[in-house]
Amino acid sequence: MLSPGNSEAGSALAGAVSQTLAVTSFAGAVPLIRIGQLSPEPCWLQPLRVRLADLSQAAQRWQGDVPAIQSDLLAPFAAYAGALAPLLQQSGSRIAVLERIEMLQGLAAAGAARMARAQGAFSEHLAAMRRAQAGLEEPLRGAWHGLAAQEAGMAALAAKVAALQAHVDSWQSPVEEALLDPRQGHVQTMVTISLPLSGPEGRETPFLSLVSELGSAGEIGRGPGRDAAMRFLDDIARLRARLSPAAQAAALATSVTRTVDSADRAVSGRADRFPEILRMWRTETDTLAALGTALRAGAEPSAMPALGGLRVAAADWQALAALARSCALFPAVRARQGRPVALAAHAPVAAMTA
Repeated sequence: MLSPGNSEAGSALAGAVSQTLAVTSFAGAVPLIRIGQLSPEPCWLQPLRVRLADLSQAAQRWQGDVPAIQSDLLAPFAAYAGALAPLLQQSGSRIAVLERIEMLQGLAAAGAARMARAQGAFSEHLAAMRRAQAGLEEPLRGAWHGLAAQEAGMAALAAKVAALQAHVDSWQSPVEEALLDPRQGHVQTMVTISLPLSGPEGRETPFLSLVSELGSAGEIGRGPGRDAAMRFLDDIARLRARLSPAAQAAALATSVTRTVDSADRAVSGRADRFPEILRMWRTETDTLAALGTALRAGAEPSAMPALGGLRVAAADWQALAALARSCALFPAVRARQGRPVALAAHAPVAAMTA
């Protein structure tokens, strides 16, 4: 292998980093979720708060572990690229080349080991968040079962809130684009969705507050996107008014589980780039092992096709190392903070604060 294919490997690396950033953003938003009081309080509400606290603990554990995960993901690239470059000056000496190949094989194997550790830790944290989500669903099932007479209205309200959440999520730009193109701007914006309960004579009681941090190429929460959010909010206000406070609360609380679902889908399945990078390191290790075997058997470096493309390979790895360094600084160095956006069913769609 030696040359990893700069475009494909760079895309995989940026994708994996974007996965860690997405989970970090979600983990930072979870503790900001607020569920208010009801009087009288239904029996399912306190268990829901307990499960939400479990999710917050899972998010806190991620925040503690993510620096090590990112280090395992990024650090091997600089070490490997730095060790590969001197091979360009050693291509004529079989013994010198063999020694360098053996060093590179050790670095590639270490990169594979660190990547496997990062992938395992990432998967474990996602599994913990999924377990916490399952815990959230249990009290909500009980809530809906006890309000079966209002189920159709609750389903309509929950669906409309989910549509609002999906609309707000659509304001994001793929982080991979900003990682791969340093010229592209990146703005991080806190968006708050406040969902109160409707009471007698139109009185409203604060109940649920959802917060998310969205990354985009520019400012969000304005123009046509804001107008569409306003329509969702108006629909939500009308649907709430047709339900009892307990039914509203159960329907609105369902949006918490959708928040977890959305974060999970963004980093799982086809979106998971960790396996690609692990395969790359393992392939590199195997290629170097084969080169070392051939050199020890007496093959001359000048007759080995894999070493013939060494200059291209070194350039590719240097580019990947530069991308890894840039990713390590993202978003702290390159991103700027956008103006917060507040969305509420009983207020103007976006309240921009300085």
